[in-house]
Amino acid sequence: MQADIEKLLLSGVVSASAAEKLARLAPGTYVQHKSWGFGRIAAWDATLGSVTIDFLAKKSHPMQFQFAAETLQAMAESHFLARKVNDLASLKADAQNNPRGVLKHILDSLGGKATLLQIQQMLTPEIVANDVAFKTWWDKAKKAIKGDGHFVLPAKKTDPVEYRTEAISKSGTAFERWNSARQSKDQIAALDEILKSLDSLDDAPARVQPIIVAAALAAQKTQKLHATAALELLAVAEELAVATKTATPQPGIAAALRAMERDLVPVLSPLNATRLRQVLSHFPDAFGEEWPGRVAALIPRTTGPRLPAELSRALVERNEDEALRSAYDQSIRGHTVTCEMLYWLASERAETPASEFVGPELLSSILSALERDVTSEIKRSTRLREILTGDRDLIPDLVSGVEAHRVRGVARTLLHSTVFDDLTRKSLVARIIKVHPSIIELLSASSETRQEDGPLIVSWESLEKRKAEFDELVKVKIPQNIKDISIARSYGDLRENFEFKSAKQMQGVLQRQKRDYEAQLSNCRGTDFSDVDASQVSVGTVVRMRGPEGVEETYAILGAWDTDPDKGIVSYLAPSGQSLIGKHVGDTVQLNTGAHEILEITPYRPSGATASES
Repeated sequence: MQADIEKLLLSGVVSASAAEKLARLAPGTYVQHKSWGFGRIAAWDATLGSVTIDFLAKKSHPMQFQFAAETLQAMAESHFLARKVNDLASLKADAQNNPRGVLKHILDSLGGKATLLQIQQMLTPEIVANDVAFKTWWDKAKKAIKGDGHFVLPAKKTDPVEYRTEAISKSGTAFERWNSARQSKDQIAALDEILKSLDSLDDAPARVQPIIVAAALAAQKTQKLHATAALELLAVAEELAVATKTATPQPGIAAALRAMERDLVPVLSPLNATRLRQVLSHFPDAFGEEWPGRVAALIPRTTGPRLPAELSRALVERNEDEALRSAYDQSIRGHTVTCEMLYWLASERAETPASEFVGPELLSSILSALERDVTSEIKRSTRLREILTGDRDLIPDLVSGVEAHRVRGVARTLLHSTVFDDLTRKSLVARIIKVHPSIIELLSASSETRQEDGPLIVSWESLEKRKAEFDELVKVKIPQNIKDISIARSYGDLRENFEFKSAKQMQGVLQRQKRDYEAQLSNCRGTDFSDVDASQVSVGTVVRMRGPEGVEETYAILGAWDTDPDKGIVSYLAPSGQSLIGKHVGDTVQLNTGAHEILEITPYRPSGATASES
């Protein structure tokens, strides 16, 4: 072969550089081509001036010497791709039993580093069948190399995984990641890794202190655009300072909170529970004696499930029960109490100060909040509904130890609630009856009462809106869901097909919504609230009342789907609406915010103001 190459060089058929490369392409040599992929040199033909290559995709492919030299890359017999051809069975076994060794083999074959995509391409489909199987294998491989200083995992999926001949410590890897990190997310991850590897770090205080200073500076720079990330940077830097007994970052969390005080709810909401508690511990330093009021003021503005609980807990742990009690009391009185706040009261009902709100009034507030959620365009968490139906001790706890007459109203409201199906309603009322058997007639009379009450009374506006929602459900959402199911089914393997399972679950939700809409629309009567009898509180009247401490409140009692607390509009089926129906001027009504005296009853006029508060 060498003689043939010399003849080709002397005759000018190939260049000197090509001749040098051809010398490495002897028959039997494994090669890689950019287009044809992996193959093996099958034969030489000096007469025709070509080599023959058996590619995996095409056998006996001829290629001119010069072109072969320029486009083929010779590969050692130890290369991973060569082993796939010669020893696939044992390679499959190693992939299952020795993922570290297989990963090292791949990285060695690719020059010491490879992206996750390149690694997957090496394994799929001969060794691991598909994307799902590769993810399982990769999780197993990561566990196998955990703590192995030879392997370096990247911060981003698009960056390469590396194998280094000389092992570096876990802390060394973390420091490298910190030095290369440019985004806040990567910086936080690097700081967390440094924190976890402190035990293996020599002279930790001296090495960590400059990073703490740099983290504080990075937090200052990103504070305006990424306030949450800035707090996380400061929090983990503070943990590093405490662990190494060095100076805490300056300016720290307290200063950042003062700078963010106008918009704290969206900043705090994304934090995990541990970080959130750490940040909340700095409120006294940030706001001095005003801190309990600042925390309490945030509670009614929260929307996520975690933040109201952590804010409430922060006040309780620091014996600021009065501030917490005031926040919840004002929210309940002002009808601004959220589902998340009520969930905290329900779940913490055995503890002070949440225990002070335990009673039928709390149950009434829960029902009102759930009804608001049903009609709201923004669907909130279902946790409040779940704890009411799932915690079998909740309702008995709320109605125990009180007079039956205080419970009768909320039981009647529950029976007429549009939030639950008929079976659930009766089940929840049965829990009340178990504590107060004297109101058992509510269950036996419920079906007759509904017959006598006739259809739901609704405004024309809410009826048209409900019809439009039903049309969109039937004509848009359900057909789209059918298409989604069909597309997802085409992906195959329904046992591991997340898209198919998700679409089928949504189908069940949409069908339940369809049945609910049909039941509601078949049992309602539209009205414009004209010719209303204002001699007593009835549907279509406006009620002016004097509540606790002499505060006057005005509410319009309207249709079943007309609830709008911000405008003072109350559904006649809501707990407060049920309490007011049939009452006259001069009567005193017990609502969940206390006793109210009815001062005036007037007909509702859509064009006029519906509610005011003084």
